[in-house]
Amino acid sequence: MSTQIKELMQDGIEKARLGERAEAREVFEQVIALDDKNEKAWFWLASVLDDEARKKVALSTVLMLNPDNERAKKILDSLEARDRELQERDEIIPGVSRRALTLMVGGGGAIIVGVIAIFIIITLNNARIAGDAQATVQVATQAVLDAQASQTAVMAAFNATLAATTPTPVDLQAVVRTLPPTFTPTAPPSPTPAPEILPPPTGISGNLTVWSGRDFDVNGYLPVGIISVSTGAFQRAGEQEGRDVAVSPDGSRLVYTRFQPAVFDTLIEAINVNGTNPESLGDRWIDLQTLFSPRHPSYSASGDAIIFVARPDGSLTEQIFLLSLLETPPDVSPLRQISTDAATYTQPVISPDGTKVVAVRDDVNSADAGADLVIIDLATGFVTALTNDRAAFVESSPQWSPDGAQIVFAAAPQSAPNNADIFVRFSNGGGAPTIVARDPSNEVTPVFSPDGRHIAYASNRLGNYDIYIFDQTTATISQLTNTVEDEYIGGWR
Repeated sequence: MSTQIKELMQDGIEKARLGERAEAREVFEQVIALDDKNEKAWFWLASVLDDEARKKVALSTVLMLNPDNERAKKILDSLEARDRELQERDEIIPGVSRRALTLMVGGGGAIIVGVIAIFIIITLNNARIAGDAQATVQVATQAVLDAQASQTAVMAAFNATLAATTPTPVDLQAVVRTLPPTFTPTAPPSPTPAPEILPPPTGISGNLTVWSGRDFDVNGYLPVGIISVSTGAFQRAGEQEGRDVAVSPDGSRLVYTRFQPAVFDTLIEAINVNGTNPESLGDRWIDLQTLFSPRHPSYSASGDAIIFVARPDGSLTEQIFLLSLLETPPDVSPLRQISTDAATYTQPVISPDGTKVVAVRDDVNSADAGADLVIIDLATGFVTALTNDRAAFVESSPQWSPDGAQIVFAAAPQSAPNNADIFVRFSNGGGAPTIVARDPSNEVTPVFSPDGRHIAYASNRLGNYDIYIFDQTTATISQLTNTVEDEYIGGWR
C-alpha cells in the first residue's frame, strides 16, 4: 500500500470516527479511485454511505474481493432482510429493489449491478448449502471480476452525472441573516517542539459526560459514562458502546448515539448514569415516522425533550428533530421536525433558555457548500449564521455557555482537517472569535463548566485523546487525564 493511500485511509477513518460522514465518504472514494481492489476502503465506504443501494454495492464489492469476509456477508444479509420488511416495492432480486438499483447507476447500470448481485447471492447461497460448491464460487467470482471494469465505468458515469446535476436553489436570504464579522481567526503561534504532561486541575468539581476507551473496531464508538473532574476516575454506564454523549440537567441520565453493526446504522439510547433503565428512544416515534441514522442527541435545558438529527425517509440530508419526553395527548405528536430545507444538519444543542438551537449546517446542494454554525429560533424557525466561512473552516461540536451568551466550538481549516482548535464567540454573532486552545494537535469536543469559567476539551497532543481544562480567568491549561485510551466529552454537570 502506497504512502498516499495509507495517509488517505487514516484521514478517512478519523473523519468517520468523528461522525463526518460526507467528508469521510469523499476520502474513501479517493482511495478507491487509486486502488479499486482495496477491500478495506470499500468496507469503510459502505459504513459512511447513506444511500442503501450504494451501500450494498460497496459491500458486494468487498465480497467480490474477499468472499470470506464474514462481517460483510452478515451486514449485507441484514440490510436485505430489513428491506424485505420495510419496503413494498417491486424487487429485481431478493432484498434489492428496482428503485434502489435505478437510483444507484441508472437504467443501463442497473443491469450490470444486478448481474453482480445475482452472482454474489448465488455464490453465498451455494457456499452455505453445500461444502462442495467451491467450483461454483470460483465461477461466480470470476464472472464478477470480468464485470468489474464495466461496473467501475458505470459508477464513474453515475458520479459524473451527480456532479453535473444542478441542485434546486435555496433562498437563504429569506431565513438566514448573516452577521458580521466574517470568521477570521488569528494566525497560530509557533508550535512548541515537545509537548509535555501538564499539571492536573485543582479546585474544580463536577462530572464530565464522556465516551472513553480503546477503539479496537476503529469506528469511534466507545464505552459511555462519566469522569470525575476532581479525581479523573471513569465510571461506565451500561454495557453498550456509543458516542455523542449528553447528560440530563440533573446529571442522572445520559443519552447517546449507539451503533448497530449488523445493519450499519445508529439508534439513540438513554440510560441512567448508574447503568439502569436503558431505553431506545426510537420506540417513541417508530409508529409516527421513518427516520434513518438518528444521532447527535442532546437534552433540553428542562430535561423534558431530546433534540437530534436523522434522515427522513425519502430525504438525502439529515434534519433536526425535537422529541418530547412528556406524555402528549393522542392527537399531538411528540416528534417535531425543526429544519426543513435542503441543507444537512448535525450536532444540534438547545440554548439554556430553551428558545434557540445551535447546530452545524452544511448546504450540500449549493455550489458554495461548507459547514458553518447557525442559530435557529424555535418559535419562528429563523436561521441566523454564526459563522460564514463556508468550506474554509469546518466547525464542529458547538456548546452553549450556562448563561447562553457564548458558544464554544472546534474549527479546523480546510487545509488541515485534523488540526482543529477551540474557539469561543458571542451567541449573538458580535465580536470576533476568541481562541481558547491552539496546538499542532487536534482539539475537539469542548464544553463549558457549570459556572462558565472553565472549558474542557479533548486533545491528542500526546498521542491519544486526553482531557484538558482551560481556565478563562487565569488563561491557564491543566490536564485531567493521561491514559492509553481516548476520551471525548459531551457535557459537564
